[in-house]
Amino acid sequence: MTGPDGFEPMASSGRSNRPGRFEHQAKKWRESYMWHRFPIVCLLIVLPGWAKLTAQQAAPSEELLRLDRAFARATLDHGLDGWMSHLSDTVVVSLSEPMEPIGGWRNVHKHFSTLFAIPGFTMRWRPGEAHVFSSGKTGYSAGTYQFVIPNPLCKCVNDERGTYVIVWRRSETGEWKVKAFVPSVESGTGCGCAL
Repeated sequence: MTGPDGFEPMASSGRSNRPGRFEHQAKKWRESYMWHRFPIVCLLIVLPGWAKLTAQQAAPSEELLRLDRAFARATLDHGLDGWMSHLSDTVVVSLSEPMEPIGGWRNVHKHFSTLFAIPGFTMRWRPGEAHVFSSGKTGYSAGTYQFVIPNPLCKCVNDERGTYVIVWRRSETGEWKVKAFVPSVESGTGCGCAL
């Protein structure tokens, strides 16, 4: 005998409409202690790995920040030798306008030899941040600086202050070197005459 839809009705299995075994176990699971704690357990599993990954990503940036601090200290303590020791062969150093940037280790050495020979000349900078890009081969550091350049001809002092960016490049041997040093003057006093 077929029903109104043309299909034969299914034979009764004798089972009641009570939830099956699976539904019953799922209900017990949802109501159990673990179900309410499951998100916490997942976090406890995932967070250590995430924290480790974050620390690994931050480590090179911290290394670069420490290196820039060491660079600043070496320049302050050892003058020209400390300054030049961190520069790459192809470094570019930008200077205050209207002076053109200086490119190449030898040219930078020649220019700064004159500056460091002036009594009272100092280069100070304070790194504030650093970042290494995903390649792991290039990064930058940035902060504030002060250059004090006495002018013996005019008997006055150029006191230049501002912010800077240093571009770093890791060599094949793993050593970081300065590719570009770019200061941006924001305040200070100038003599108004050239050295």
